[in-house]
Amino acid sequence: MKWSIILFIVIVGNVSAQNKASWLDFLNNADSIVIVSHELTSNATAAVLDSFGNEMSLPVLLVDGRINEQIIKERVKLNNKEKQQFVDFWRAPPKVNGQGNCFLPHHTIFAYKNSQLIYLTLCFQCKSYEIEAVSFQGIGIETWGKLKKFFKELGLKYEL
Repeated sequence: MKWSIILFIVIVGNVSAQNKASWLDFLNNADSIVIVSHELTSNATAAVLDSFGNEMSLPVLLVDGRINEQIIKERVKLNNKEKQQFVDFWRAPPKVNGQGNCFLPHHTIFAYKNSQLIYLTLCFQCKSYEIEAVSFQGIGIETWGKLKKFFKELGLKYEL
């Protein structure tokens, strides 16, 4: 009985993961990809304190399903050549996942397809990320370096 339950969980887990679109598939088919740098958002895992030691309330990244424009510092919409170069970063599976734990994100990649939005929020400080709604293989150490260099080549400077 115990093994039947474990087998069921493994099979259901694999089927459910296969039914999710992958990050790479979504990027390949995206109508547009926008990369932004922004103020620290409410999904940060560390508390931010004011000068009196009180925990500050941080803004949200999305308001009513749209980018919170009040926190955006820089924005770049990728052209076709940049989009292809960016998509190529995700083709090879990561050799070693880099995932820290401070999570103080200042960069988000927004991918749009029709009316659907998928986004990946990044913390370059500890190499952590947050993503929902798609299957994701992680970010390898080598990819973090490529992403940072690519962001700088696009003219992004805030918190890099």
